[in-house]
Amino acid sequence: MPGMEEVRARIAQANEKMQVGITALQHTNLVYDEPQQAMVSTTESYAGRM
Repeated sequence: MPGMEEVRARIAQANEKMQVGITALQHTNLVYDEPQQAMVSTTESYAGRM
């Protein structure tokens, strides 16, 4: 059975990995936001011409 220090260390490691994952998701969101905005703008522009 792991001691308290080992449990704390594992929790800290899990928190660090979670933070890396969250940062990656935030970056992905930013990367996809720009093309999405361009697509919306283009679609609105095209719809306005009809």
